[in-house]
Amino acid sequence: MGAWQVGTDVLAGEGRDREARIMAALKAYEGLGEPHQEERARWFLAHSLCGTGDMTLGEGLTARALGSFRELGDAWGTAAALTEAHDRHEQSRRPAAAHGFKAGEINAVLGLGARRAGDLDAAETHLRRVLDWHCEVGLDGANALLLAEPGFVAELRGEPERARELHESGCTTALATGDDRAVALALEGLADAHALAGRHADAARLLGTASAAQASRGAPLPVEEQGDVRRVAANCRAALGTSYEKVFAEGQALNPRERADGGGARLTGTVPGAS
Repeated sequence: MGAWQVGTDVLAGEGRDREARIMAALKAYEGLGEPHQEERARWFLAHSLCGTGDMTLGEGLTARALGSFRELGDAWGTAAALTEAHDRHEQSRRPAAAHGFKAGEINAVLGLGARRAGDLDAAETHLRRVLDWHCEVGLDGANALLLAEPGFVAELRGEPERARELHESGCTTALATGDDRAVALALEGLADAHALAGRHADAARLLGTASAAQASRGAPLPVEEQGDVRRVAANCRAALGTSYEKVFAEGQALNPRERADGGGARLTGTVPGAS
């Protein structure tokens, strides 16, 4: 049975062997060489699960479809999957809170992207809940991918010294996890700290190193997640002028872990403008 028919049946309330039929429908795309069609079918099947209570399967299908849409450069698919993911976060937040399930509540709230919406107070509150909860349950390493966020919040609040401290803390945590993506994100945070300190050449090199680290994973930073990098890069370009590209390229040739592990990346003293 085709994916679209299976999805329509699920939407209509047919629950018998639901997961098996979904997996069989997707398996039919193997070897066809039609990745866009396969991922759109995966997205539709995930959407069909809304309201069934099968959050785990739906979230898994949505996450995989979103990653594939990004790799394919499918703008429509990416937008559809992001909308689906947002809706699932909002759905999961309410029952999670009602049942005292802090992990579900916190991670759902984080997914709302309060910082990117400009609500810095809400962003800081939600991020602190996530970071604290990870520490409570022994998931300190999970914070490696999050610690750049409070640093960017501090920057946007006009608190450069606090931003520097948070970004350097994030860098230390990222190195301890061995997660290359976390190291790349930490380098972007450090670039922000250097730009705030007026060290624009160092910031541009760090952006170059972070960019190379992301690309080496086969997963460059998605366009919708590049807001912070674009802001820091614009600051550096304004200061460095035509030399920005050369300095950025120098950074691309550097070792990400050496840069993160104090290789000229850390700051000392007080950031100009800090109170």
